Amino acid sequence: MSENPGETAAGKSGPDAVVFAPFTLDLRRGQLTRGGEAIPLRPKTWAVLLHLAQRPGLLVSREELLDAVWPGIAVTPDTLTKSIGELRTALGDDVRRPRFLETVHRRGFRFRAAAAPAAPGRAAARPFVGRTAELQRLDELLHQARTGQPQLAFVSGPAGVGKTALVEVFLEAARADDPTLAVGRGGSAERHGPREAYMPMLEALGRLEPQFADGRFADLLRRAAPHWLAQLPWLISAAAPLAAPAAAAILPERMLREFGAFVAAVTQERTLVLVLEDLHWSDPSTVDLLSYLGQRRDPGRLLLLATYRPAEAALPEHPLVAATRALRATRAAVEIGLRDLQLADMHAYLAARFPGSAAPPQLGDVLFRHTGGNPLFLRATVDHMRAQGWILDTTPGWSFDAMPEHPELGVPRDAHDTIALQIASLAPADRRVLEAIATAGQPCTAAVLATVLEQPRAEIETTCETLAAAERVLRVADAAADGATPRYAFLHELYRRAVYEDVPRGRRQRLHQRLGAALAAEVGEFAAELAPELALHCEHGGDIEQALAHLAVAAARARQRSAAREAIGYLEHAVTLAARLPSPEVRRRGELAQRLALAPLLNEHCGVASQELLQNAERALDLCESLGPSSPRFLVLQALCHVYSMRGDEAALGATLDRLDEIARQEHRPDHRVVADSVRCRCAMHRGQFDLAVRLGEAVLAAASGGERPAAFGADPVLAARNHAALSLAFLGDHSRTAALLAASRREAVDAGATPLTRASVHVFEALLALVQRRTSDLREASRVLLALTDEFGLRHFGAMGATLHAWTDVQSGAVRQGLERLLLGQAAYAATGAQVFGSYICAFVAEAHRRAGDTTAAADAAAEGLRIAETTLDRSFLPVLLHLNGELLLAGRGAARRRAGEDLQRRAAAAAQAQGSTVLTRRVLAPPD
Repeated sequence: MSENPGETAAGKSGPDAVVFAPFTLDLRRGQLTRGGEAIPLRPKTWAVLLHLAQRPGLLVSREELLDAVWPGIAVTPDTLTKSIGELRTALGDDVRRPRFLETVHRRGFRFRAAAAPAAPGRAAARPFVGRTAELQRLDELLHQARTGQPQLAFVSGPAGVGKTALVEVFLEAARADDPTLAVGRGGSAERHGPREAYMPMLEALGRLEPQFADGRFADLLRRAAPHWLAQLPWLISAAAPLAAPAAAAILPERMLREFGAFVAAVTQERTLVLVLEDLHWSDPSTVDLLSYLGQRRDPGRLLLLATYRPAEAALPEHPLVAATRALRATRAAVEIGLRDLQLADMHAYLAARFPGSAAPPQLGDVLFRHTGGNPLFLRATVDHMRAQGWILDTTPGWSFDAMPEHPELGVPRDAHDTIALQIASLAPADRRVLEAIATAGQPCTAAVLATVLEQPRAEIETTCETLAAAERVLRVADAAADGATPRYAFLHELYRRAVYEDVPRGRRQRLHQRLGAALAAEVGEFAAELAPELALHCEHGGDIEQALAHLAVAAARARQRSAAREAIGYLEHAVTLAARLPSPEVRRRGELAQRLALAPLLNEHCGVASQELLQNAERALDLCESLGPSSPRFLVLQALCHVYSMRGDEAALGATLDRLDEIARQEHRPDHRVVADSVRCRCAMHRGQFDLAVRLGEAVLAAASGGERPAAFGADPVLAARNHAALSLAFLGDHSRTAALLAASRREAVDAGATPLTRASVHVFEALLALVQRRTSDLREASRVLLALTDEFGLRHFGAMGATLHAWTDVQSGAVRQGLERLLLGQAAYAATGAQVFGSYICAFVAEAHRRAGDTTAAADAAAEGLRIAETTLDRSFLPVLLHLNGELLLAGRGAARRRAGEDLQRRAAAAAQAQGSTVLTRRVLAPPD
């Protein structure tokens, strides 16, 4: 039995008591007690305390208190000040650090004690209405998933429509029905700059782990998805270190397959629900993974829920657009679109939030007109009405007596302003905590917030728990299960924005500085995991050099996962940040460093002839020129030689190659000579100067024999020279030397140290050698291997080459229509890379395919385009073939003029082949194998 008659056995407020530990307001006796002992108060002072305590967290003006406690009596403000002072003495409160009574300068007072748990019969502050059909659909999907049929559902709708609330209510019921249900949740946050690859899914995995027995989760990952385990290093115990191969570069296809295997392993034991929220802010790799999981046909007890805002994913280049369209078109996913609530839902909301009350009949109509049925706006508006004192939580129940007959909610007119006004009513100390969480942009622990704000952790925890318990602005983002430290986040992104946008610029910068340091200290040795987030805080905190360092780490981690798009995004953002470095020279050097790091990624992902790489390299050269001889001009010029050569730009290539030679001569560096001769070997082969290409290739091999390989752009220069010399020998008919050289390259390609680009280049030359020697089966196999490699690593340029070569084998094997269709697709993909070299080959394939399909007009057009490329660019190694093919097509037509032109082209083809020294019959290169 409680010592206080007004307190229940559970210590909660009842109809006759208001409890704010360690005090109790005994309403029957009109007493303030502490531990059952009465604390004397004057009647008016008691009335002031009661009025405030019944409105916890709300700002109460002086005028309201005077009217409530001294109605109709003229008293001075000092009378109220005296009562407030008496209350502070009775409660032991400090005016500078108030625990119970806060003075809001010039506005009034606020009772700050945590609200006691709701009395029996009171509803939660966040009633859920109007989503019966959507919940039923989710239940159906979960039922299908439990039968072994994987399900993917998109929950879409505008901001504040209740996507997260729907998922939470569904999960709460699902867990109650099946306690063994495994649930992993992750999400994306709005941020400037690129997102980290797979971040939402990695967060979901981190939340799954506590739901498994000790070590079980890590064991599943180790067996099925070791590369994913490598991204969660805190799960790797010292007793069972991760195998060495997982530290190597991770292939995108491998990441997808491993995750599929992990899902299969987990869902053999229990049903798995994965929730990815706010995918409109997600990274492309996560969208790729979502598509992969949606398109898998393997059985498994998986339900994958993804929320997003269509309006923020509406740009055509947004990766989510194509993914959702493709998944819905193949019926691999369903979409549950949420719309705003209806008028009937307004009345249901009021009835659920204020049970047993008699809300004014017109209030539902007013709310519907004002909020448009948006659930978040609805709640914020009702909270605002409570703050105005129009809805009162009195001891008998909810009171609407103070509600105006025709409440006017014209200002504010949107959710953001309503929320901003709601936040402004909070205590300054509460707002400071909210400012820190808003600046973090991610859920925060109390420990981090205490460090940032330089306040005791216990006080921060009390503030966060109070706001979260009252469901005002904050929520607990992570349940403190298995000893996990809770993290606090806003109820919705709109709350975070409203707080963040009101933080003064100077304080915002200081908060970012402190947050970066606090977060890095919290994760310790795992700071690399937060590199993108730390870079953001350093950027906004003004430490640009440290931001660049974090972006470099983020790019390296993304590249390790073969998430090229994200890595490029980090480095492109770093380029823009370099412009904020302190001095002109430092800015130039900073930008150059980022562009040098960016170049190989653009080469791999966009292609060696791409406009992106061209612009990056030309800007890098400008920076080198301004920085003088100490700059890495040689490396940049080498990159530009590759770009210009593949784009077929003879003029730019010649001038750049001369500069490369000049630096090699002036600096007397053997490694520079090797690189320059390798580039010249490449260009000679493309021009059809096969003897010269062989001599240059042999010179490179001799100079590099036994020495270290030079640092270079793109594929290894020694191996590249060997490959171009080998193909030149094939055109010259020296097949034995060709085989020996390519065998050496093949041995290097399987070396663990060979880059994917180097390996792909070897497979390209194996395919081209098979093409020249008319070995169709070998060409098919080499192009197949090339396609598999380029798909894994996203090597766009070599991938397009592989696609056309593989399609050509279809034509050679008799599947002309199929091959032609694939050739045209490959030709378009190759043209999109900006490359011209090898374009004449593709035109020859297309022309021959059209001719075999019986379309001589299309064949003539394609052959003419190929000849144009061969005659106007350095792509002349296939010139005799194009001349011969165009001549044949003319000879097949009617008329003496056509015949004469065809014969002239045939003579030119023979002369061109003789000038090249090629013994390969030009016609037989495209002819079917014997």
